[in-house]
Amino acid sequence: MTLEQAQELYSDYHEGALTPAMRLAFEQTLTANEQIRNDYASFAAVYAFTNVGLSDQVEVPIGFRSSVLQRASVEGSRRQPSFGNAIRSWFFPSTEGASKRITGGAVAVIAVTIIAVSLMHNRVPTAGTASSFIGPSSGVAQPIPVIQGVSEQGAADGSVYHMIHVHLPESIAEATVTASRVTNVDETSNAQTRATLSQPVLKQPKLLTNDEQLLIPVAFAGNTPDGTTLNVYVQWQPSAPGAPSDSQVVFTPAKDGPSATVLVAPTRGSLYDMLQYVCAEYGVTIIAEPALLTSPVNAQWPAQTDASAALESIIGTVGAGIKSISPGTYLVYRVH
Repeated sequence: MTLEQAQELYSDYHEGALTPAMRLAFEQTLTANEQIRNDYASFAAVYAFTNVGLSDQVEVPIGFRSSVLQRASVEGSRRQPSFGNAIRSWFFPSTEGASKRITGGAVAVIAVTIIAVSLMHNRVPTAGTASSFIGPSSGVAQPIPVIQGVSEQGAADGSVYHMIHVHLPESIAEATVTASRVTNVDETSNAQTRATLSQPVLKQPKLLTNDEQLLIPVAFAGNTPDGTTLNVYVQWQPSAPGAPSDSQVVFTPAKDGPSATVLVAPTRGSLYDMLQYVCAEYGVTIIAEPALLTSPVNAQWPAQTDASAALESIIGTVGAGIKSISPGTYLVYRVH
């Protein structure tokens, strides 16, 4: 039995539709012919994948959808007949008497198409649909949190990875994202200082489209001191010509939950210092516009307070508003 003859039997064998005699002959061929055996194994794996429903989540690399669509466009311009006609020819061969069956090669190409469709049908929802305002909000244009939150993932060596979730708004079709860990307010306000002193957390800039979510992992050792915060500056440059870049800074606790150590509450300093304290003291994540962080603050911390009250006590002097975008995550934005 040749490879081409065997491929014509793949679907029926996989579905148990072969006669006993044909099934025995096919299995003997699989045993004797390594090439056909490997080819059938590839077919079976792809065939199983094509049966995944569009509602199922499929983990794919960031930028995969754009790459697939770009390559499909290039191939479509090279091939005659058209890409649509090619797909129809896989299902409905024009040769008289030919078996209208999906062979291994056709299934592989169809799998790529299904991946692309799956990505388009599993769009990441825009944040802010279930949020509340703590500070001023009436008549104020609310910024969209491109940094949408932080989750944690443990590693076998005891380290904890903080996964920073980044998602572009629908108004930005595509942008290049960079991120770096910062340790003081000067690194958030001065590009040259940031380039010199901050620690990149992305090895290279990432091209992101607005139907994808980028997870930026940042590791902490298991013995991180209580009260430590992770502060990350995230910048995005839209691909559209002339579009300005923008940025946000996220403060998140290095350890889950509030600090067990009694921290000294600062009464004077920059908003950067105040947000870092609230983040560590109350175990919350705070996303802020960098332009606000240099603002000087004289804080009067209320007694028996929580994170919301603590944030509200410091925003009035800097012309900022606060938006709760999810439990334990706040957006601090500029009130124009």
